[in-house]
Amino acid sequence: MVRVKEPIEIHRRYFSVSLRQRYSGYCPPATHHLKAVFHSLLAMTRPLKLHQRHKDTMRICGVDEAGRGPLAGPVVAAAAVFHDNFIDDRIKDSKALSEQQREKLFDYIRENALAWSIVAVGPRRIEKINILQATKLAMKLAVERIDADLVLVDGNQPIISRLPQRTVVGGDRLHVQISAASILAKVWRDRLMKKLALRYPGYGFERHSGYPTPAHKAAIVELGPCRVHRATFAGVIVASHAG
Repeated sequence: MVRVKEPIEIHRRYFSVSLRQRYSGYCPPATHHLKAVFHSLLAMTRPLKLHQRHKDTMRICGVDEAGRGPLAGPVVAAAAVFHDNFIDDRIKDSKALSEQQREKLFDYIRENALAWSIVAVGPRRIEKINILQATKLAMKLAVERIDADLVLVDGNQPIISRLPQRTVVGGDRLHVQISAASILAKVWRDRLMKKLALRYPGYGFERHSGYPTPAHKAAIVELGPCRVHRATFAGVIVASHAG
């Protein structure tokens, strides 16, 4: 087991297998308990820094996702809370940053956000409820683990939330809170896919993070899909039949 600073919360009701140990303050390596993680849900969170709340500012939560389009791995949502007057020009849409820049900002955001959370919903649940609903579920659960005065949701799909919310198309380019969430989600997911590449060699997860590149599709044709592929996705179905 690897000790981490932030608490890890495993939500058993989403698991298809039972876990004997409750993880509190520990993060199991990503390639351990794959059946649990990828059939179900894993959440990481840090509580709100109450001492940093200012009476004259609003706490704004940005929420974004990573991994809707891939043929393999989970869809990941993150929420990040900052005051409404927070400005940092380094924090941009994750797609506009290099991997090195995202990695540095990942740690910076976790240290400086008022609160943050990351939720992953795995392939089996994606297959069961479809990718849109799995994405909205991940976002919903990420927001449930923080507190804020307003939630800004990237895109045009509202989520179920007890908090006031507003959808923002292209929000990861417009609001630093959503940009921060996009960085958290992408970095966490990319790191996980690199670890999965060691468990499932030959697919190139470390290079494309499960996205439907020609090389990835060719690997499915040659090797067949593995346990973390999304069996209901057209790219997986077509490549599987081609093999």
